[in-house]
Amino acid sequence: MMVFDFIIGNTDRHAGNYYVGKKGNKAHVLMIDHGLAFPNKAEVFYGDWFNTIGNWERGLENKGSKPISAKFQDGIMRFDNDKFRETAAKAGLDSRSAEATITRVSQLKEYIQRKNGKSFTLRDLKKIIESEHNYRLG
Repeated sequence: MMVFDFIIGNTDRHAGNYYVGKKGNKAHVLMIDHGLAFPNKAEVFYGDWFNTIGNWERGLENKGSKPISAKFQDGIMRFDNDKFRETAAKAGLDSRSAEATITRVSQLKEYIQRKNGKSFTLRDLKKIIESEHNYRLG
């Protein structure tokens, strides 16, 4: 959920914005309220992670070193910028918001490649945000 929120630029994830349910023995997460997703201004992306990282801290404590699934990482690596631009335009997303999303995905791709086959974790995501924006979160 944290990686997804990073990709879409959602800085408003908290306990009231998702539900966890079970179907059999499998947990399912339903994320709601994406009103702050896909920001079109750089300062929204750069500044508002302070609001979200506080809500992430419990997740980082409990699961921060747990690897992001290989399947999810593969999806990030296969992200097609041109196809996203086309789909985003058809959905009515402005081009600045689309480009900001592509920038975030590119940051993830670069970091995953630098890990060179090692596990990518939520702590790594926090490092991306901190290093790209020259401040410490949480």
